[in-house]
Amino acid sequence: MVSLDIQGLSEEGVASFIHSYVDARLYVDHENSHLYSVSNDDFERPCTKQCPCLPLRERAHSDPYVFSLATNPFYLWLICTIFTEAGEEFVPKTLTQLYTWVMLVFAHRWQNTSLSITTTLEDATITFILNFSKLCYHLVKSGNIKIAAIMQEGGTLHLPDLGEVTIDQERAETFGLMTVSQDGVRLECEFRHLSLAEYLTALHVHVTGDNLLGFPRDRKELILQYLSGLASNACTRDQQVVRDFLAGLGSTEKKDAIVYLQQVQKMKGEWYNQQGLQKQMLFMRCAFESRQEQLTIYPFPGLKVINIRGSNLLSLDLITIGSFVSRLSDNNRLLELSMRDYPLDETGLRGLLPCLPLVRTVTLCARRLHDPSLYKMIGDAVGDPRSRLRELWLLEVPPYNRGLCDCPPQSLYTCGRCDEVLPPDQLGKALNVLHESCRNNNVRVHV
Repeated sequence: MVSLDIQGLSEEGVASFIHSYVDARLYVDHENSHLYSVSNDDFERPCTKQCPCLPLRERAHSDPYVFSLATNPFYLWLICTIFTEAGEEFVPKTLTQLYTWVMLVFAHRWQNTSLSITTTLEDATITFILNFSKLCYHLVKSGNIKIAAIMQEGGTLHLPDLGEVTIDQERAETFGLMTVSQDGVRLECEFRHLSLAEYLTALHVHVTGDNLLGFPRDRKELILQYLSGLASNACTRDQQVVRDFLAGLGSTEKKDAIVYLQQVQKMKGEWYNQQGLQKQMLFMRCAFESRQEQLTIYPFPGLKVINIRGSNLLSLDLITIGSFVSRLSDNNRLLELSMRDYPLDETGLRGLLPCLPLVRTVTLCARRLHDPSLYKMIGDAVGDPRSRLRELWLLEVPPYNRGLCDCPPQSLYTCGRCDEVLPPDQLGKALNVLHESCRNNNVRVHV
C-alpha cells in the first residue's frame, strides 16, 4: 500500500482548481472551436468575466465557512462535483450539508447514476449506508479505527463484533473511505476519515434513536453538531436535500434541533472559565449547523459576556460567533464580546462584522490588520442603523501616523507642535475615518 502526504492548496491553487474542473465539465465553446489547434477536451480556456466557474469562485470568497475545507483537494473535488452536477443553489453551507452531499456523491458513484437527474437511493445503497453508519458508531464509541472482518461470498465483509452486520467491500473502499488488509482468512478494516465517521455516527443515532452514552466527550461534542444539522427544520433548498436524504434512508425522527442545544446547556462545567469557553463554542457551532433563524432561548444562563481567551480558534469559529450573535433575539443580546488574545486576520474580521453592531462593548486584537480598508469596514459596521455598540477597543494596532498634534479638538490654543506633524499615512487616514464614524454614532473608541 502506498501512502501519500497531500499538501494543502493555496488560495490561488483553489481558484485554479475550480476553473480547471468547471471548465472541463461545463464549458463547451462551439463557435470558436476552429481557432484552437487542439480539441476542446484537451484545451483549458482562460478564465473570463463570463466563465461558468465564477459563481463558485465567488461563493468560495464570500462563504469561507465550508470553503475553509477547500484547501484539501478531496473536499474541493467534492464541492466542485456538487456544483457541476446539482447546481449552484445546492453548494453546502454547513458541515452537515457537506457530508450529506459526500454520501450522495458516493451513492451515485455506486449506482452509476447522476445527481443532476435523480437523488433516489437504491435498496442496496440504503442497506450499505445504514450498516456502514452502524460500523462507524461502534468505531467512534470504542475509539478504535480498526475492526476485524471475515470475507464472505459476493465480496461482502462480515463484522463479528457487530452481530450480523455485513458491508460490501468494494463500496467501503470507495475513494479510500476504508482500507482492508488480509491476514489469512481474517481481514482487518481500517477507517481513514474520522470526521466522516463522526457524521455517520450522528446519522446512525438520528435514524435509529441510539444514544450517545459511553462516547468520549470530544467525539460526543462533534456528533452533537451533526445531530443539530440533521434535525434542522430550516426551509432552504440545501437543507431540504438533507431531509430528503434522511427520508430516503427511512428516517421518521422528528426531534427538533433545539433539543440538542438544550443538551449542551446541561453539560457539566461553568460558562465563564476556559472550560466554559469550550461549551460556548460548542453551543454556537450546534446553533450554526441547525440554521436557526433566531435563537429564542438564552444560550448561556447567568452570562452575558463572550470572553475569548487564547489564540487556538479557526476562521470558521469566528464565522460561527458572528452568525450566532446576529441570530440572538433582542431580549438576549450580549453585553460584551472580548477577543483581546486572538489576533484577527481579514477572514476572521469579515466573519465577525455582522455581529459587531449588536454588542455593547467589543474588544478586538488588531495585530494582523494592516490593510486600511479593514478599518473602514469596522467604521461602516459602527454606523449600522441597528447598532447597540457603545464602546470599541482595538488593541495592538500596527504602527500608524494619524497626522495629529496634541491640540485638544476645537481648541483656541496651539500645542506648539502643529507645524512639525507629518501628514497621515494610509492606515492613519483610515483610523481618522473610524474615529469620526464612532464620534458621529456616540461610540467611545480606544486605539
